[in-house]
Amino acid sequence: MTVPDFTAELRTVADEWPEVLDDEPQMPRYPSCGDKSTPATDVPEPRTLRVYSLPELAAMEPEQVDWVWRPYVGAGEVASCEGPPKSGTSTFTRSLCAHVVTGRPFLSEAVKQGPVLYCTEERGGTTREGFERAGALELADLHVLFRHEARGMDWAETVEHIDAHCRRLGVVLVVIDTLSKWAGLRGEEEQAAGCAMEAVGPLQHLAASSKAAVIVVRHERKSGGATGEAGRGSSAFAGDFDTITSIRKVTGEKTQRRLGAEGRHDATPDDVVIDLADGEYRCLGDPSELRRHEQERGIVDAMPLSRAEQVTVEQLHERADGSAAPATVRRLLHRLVDEGVVCRTHGEVPGHPRSDGFWLRGDYD
Repeated sequence: MTVPDFTAELRTVADEWPEVLDDEPQMPRYPSCGDKSTPATDVPEPRTLRVYSLPELAAMEPEQVDWVWRPYVGAGEVASCEGPPKSGTSTFTRSLCAHVVTGRPFLSEAVKQGPVLYCTEERGGTTREGFERAGALELADLHVLFRHEARGMDWAETVEHIDAHCRRLGVVLVVIDTLSKWAGLRGEEEQAAGCAMEAVGPLQHLAASSKAAVIVVRHERKSGGATGEAGRGSSAFAGDFDTITSIRKVTGEKTQRRLGAEGRHDATPDDVVIDLADGEYRCLGDPSELRRHEQERGIVDAMPLSRAEQVTVEQLHERADGSAAPATVRRLLHRLVDEGVVCRTHGEVPGHPRSDGFWLRGDYD
């Protein structure tokens, strides 16, 4: 074959198989020493992690919390409301929902007014009765989602639907009552850290994307414990919540509850005693102060009304059924003497020549 014939045959092959020639791998072009052009392959910029000195940290603007219920839960946060079964957690959260929708303070604390989505495991009749007791049946911005409507969906898909409702309605507060039922946690799954993270993770994404506050209702274990440690299941739950509140019965009181809180905010309050009267919760104050007032009331009620009936500290302790220690009785009596409410003598109580005697001051004392 002559050179012209060989050249012509090569042209024929090139015409018939252009894609073969076009698909030939190309070597990357690297610049020469004096070539300042951009190389053919992109090289990602190296990443660096910045560290901050403490003065730089101190100069930063402090975090401003957009409180939905001050000072317990803010927008974009996930909180847990926990308590023993039948302790009133659902009643409490339904009342909170009504206050958020109307913008009325709850337990004398400010709320962010806006629509609410209440996700319940209960049926329609029970839910209706609960909101009727809360005086909320006429609130058009309080929306309810039933667990049985999501039957067949996995938890992540359910949260996607909740997220869509939040965006459509402009929700500021979502309540999940109860988390274990909605997330489908069965048996020992609640004890597993991995299952706990799978349950809370979608809710953290929901809170972050919708900017709504999310409150989940959970039961405490039978053995109880401190607020933040008593929730049923894995301890991984507690680590994922921004705030944990507890609702517990007060011994001997039908409508009173002790509200505890643990959280990451400095503003997280100490325990308080709350009372439900006429469908509304009100704050009674610090539990230790209430206990002191109850003791004082019991002691005063047990005091004699005349000098002839005066009693010693030990006798008054017995008359008050031992509700307060003798030292507590003595401190209270000395304070009431200084305030002019109680009279005191020395050595006049029969059989107690070395003891002081006390009685409530009357009109003639």
